[in-house]
Amino acid sequence: GRGAPVGVGRFVRHQGRPDAADVAAEVADPRQHEGIGSDLVQRLARRAAAVGIQSFTATVMSETGLRRSLARRGWRLVEADGPSATLEIDVWALLRPG
Repeated sequence: GRGAPVGVGRFVRHQGRPDAADVAAEVADPRQHEGIGSDLVQRLARRAAAVGIQSFTATVMSETGLRRSLARRGWRLVEADGPSATLEIDVWALLRPG
């Protein structure tokens, strides 16, 4: 049978920029660092590309490992505002084999 959910992800198209969407994924603490979040975002990228979305943005806390991890994976910083930072990546970059 199926177990309990371990993660959730979603994207929401930007109102003023229909070719971009904000993406978010959350994974339960005991299952982090297993690639589940990356897999969720890649699956979301596939769906987003199919509906014409070309880039994802993500807003994260500035001083976290997540921001550094995303930057290492090709996400670019587009805005830093106090405790938060917004990063962006081309959806197709997420779909390339890595």
